[in-house]
Amino acid sequence: MINGSAIANFTQTIGMEVLITGSNLSNGTSIGIIGSIYSEMPPLNVVKPKTSDSLFYDVKVLNVSSGNATVSITESFVKTEHMNTMEYWNGTAWVQASSIVVVNDTIQGVIPVKELQKTPIVIVHSTAVAPCRLPGRGPCCCGGCHNTATHNTETQEAAATATAGG
Repeated sequence: MINGSAIANFTQTIGMEVLITGSNLSNGTSIGIIGSIYSEMPPLNVVKPKTSDSLFYDVKVLNVSSGNATVSITESFVKTEHMNTMEYWNGTAWVQASSIVVVNDTIQGVIPVKELQKTPIVIVHSTAVAPCRLPGRGPCCCGGCHNTATHNTETQEAAATATAGG
């Protein structure tokens, strides 16, 4: 943690980057950030959003509960020509992230760090094609790979620990 900021970059593994800013932790504090992708089905005990076009991720921030997290997700499912949004599960309902920006195949939104305690995040958009991404195999759409038993159990996870001297 340097001046209340830390970053975890999982772009190469799960297409996610998490930047924490505005934390009240002191320099040199060690924090952990864990990110996961769940494909097209939410984790257990989470209500699926009303749209059928969605991809689910998960973020957990350890040892810090103040500040904001800018979550960036790069995924071929995201298209600038569609209506994209990012939402997070607050334990009872889906809440839209703030400051959402979409550039090419990357969506970015801001979520309070206090909400990121193993928190499902969903990307939704308004196309008619159902998304499908098997971890490690890239996107595939329009049928042929929609085995929900596989999608429900396959996840990919990445973790990072940030420590900085003051």
